[in-house]
Parts: sequence; C-alpha cells; structure tokens
Amino acid sequence: MKPALVAIGLLFLISCTKNNKPASAETILNVSYGTGSKKTLDLYLPANRTSLNTKVLILIHGGGWVSGDKADFNAMIPMLQFQNPDMAIANINYTLFDGTPASKFPACYNDVVEAYNYLLEHSDHYQYAKNFALLGTSAGGHLALLYTYKSEVPKKPTAVVSFFGPTDMADLYNQSNADLQKAIALFIGATPSSNLTAYQQASPIAAANISSSPTMLIHGSLDTVVNVSQAVKLKDWLTQVKVPVTYVNYPTEGHGLNSNNLLDALTKMNTFFSTYFR
Repeated sequence: MKPALVAIGLLFLISCTKNNKPASAETILNVSYGTGSKKTLDLYLPANRTSLNTKVLILIHGGGWVSGDKADFNAMIPMLQFQNPDMAIANINYTLFDGTPASKFPACYNDVVEAYNYLLEHSDHYQYAKNFALLGTSAGGHLALLYTYKSEVPKKPTAVVSFFGPTDMADLYNQSNADLQKAIALFIGATPSSNLTAYQQASPIAAANISSSPTMLIHGSLDTVVNVSQAVKLKDWLTQVKVPVTYVNYPTEGHGLNSNNLLDALTKMNTFFSTYFR
C-alpha cells in the first residue's frame, strides 16, 4: 500500500475511534444562546449520552417575570440528576421586565424560543437527542406552558410540567390585588378591558388544543399569588380536548412546596415522564 493511502487509512481509523468514544459527564455554565447578558443557559450533560437517546429537560425559573435567576434551580438539579441519571438538563435565563418597552411581554417568551432553537441546533455538538420537555415554576411555568402549546412539529416539546404557573392572564389580573394588577398591566402593556387580545396571546389556555403535548400541573390550594383555579381551569380544558393531563394538588401548600412535597412532586413527575417523555 502506498504511504499516502496508509496515512489516510490511519487518520480515518483515529477519527472513527475518537467519534465512538463514550461521552463523559459535563457541566457547562453560562452558555450564550443569543445577544444580551440574560441570554445564557447552563448545561448538565450525562455520561454516555448520545444524539439518539439522551432526552433533554429544559428548566425555566420563576420570579413574576421581573426577578429570579437560573441559579434558583441549583438545589433541585442534583435531585433531578439522581432520579434521571441519563437525562441532560438545560437551565435557562431570560429577559426580565424592568419597566422598559423592550422588556415587556413577549420579550421573555421570545427568549425561550431563542434558547429552545439554540438547543435544537446544537444537539449534535452536545450529543443529545432532539427530544425535549419543559419544566417551569410560577412565571417559568407560564412560559413553559405557553411555548409548548404554541410550538409546532417538529419543534414541539414532548411534555411539559408547570409548578403553580399562570394559565389565564386575564383571570390572573382579575384575581389579583391592586398592586399586582398594576404590575401585570405594565408587563402586558394594557389591562384586560383595554386589550383582551394581548392577554389571550399571553395565556397558555388560549393556545392549548387537541394537538397539545401531555401536561403535568402541580399546584397548592392555598396559593395566594397564582390561584389554584388557574391550574384547575387548564386541567379541565385539556381533559375536554382529550390531551393527557396529570394534576397534582397539595391542599396545605401556597405558592411553593416544602421539601417533602417537592420530593413527592418530583417522584410523580418521573412517573409522568416514564409514560410521556420517551
């Protein structure tokens, strides 16, 4: 065999060996998915992941669309990794409303779209499958539901989980005190009476339909920030249009869960995922 052919053969063998090497676990922090200081995400990639079989759970933090950070999930991530060792996790930040026109809705929603597209486009690079589920808390639950219901195949998430997230923005406004109503109106850019269409466009329940992805709703009966009726109303609608929905209610909880109920919720979530996030 000619020397040049031998060299080419060796390079091909080395390349194949490198590409077949099992991936090691990685944590990659503050990956930029767009232009702007808030457009960053953290990646938690499991060992032995592949672009065929490794699912991705995207986390969206809460904070009333005005505060919060992906670091709010830092305590939960080890629990998720322990229960789902073969799953990749992406934990995202997004634009927070600061009173400026550029930061009001749908800026935060558009960031979720941009982060999701980034993760899709880089699936081969990071070695995970294009099989995503979303999990959000409070405002993050709202954004997770809204993106899931508005997205279309082939980008549609396989499943979505909302911890006490708003589902009907007009109802949320009407159920809130004067201070919160003012904040919601600034965030949306109007009141429901002056622009109901804007509230419908920001409401997950208005986007949910027969083709929506399986949904899990977790809520406390004593929630004084996002009334439990928000989850019940969406649950009833999804049931009516025959979308698989799992509703978990904690009668003694408010806007959040204690450690025991959080562990219980995550265990129930794993059962939900084993059925719908495959």
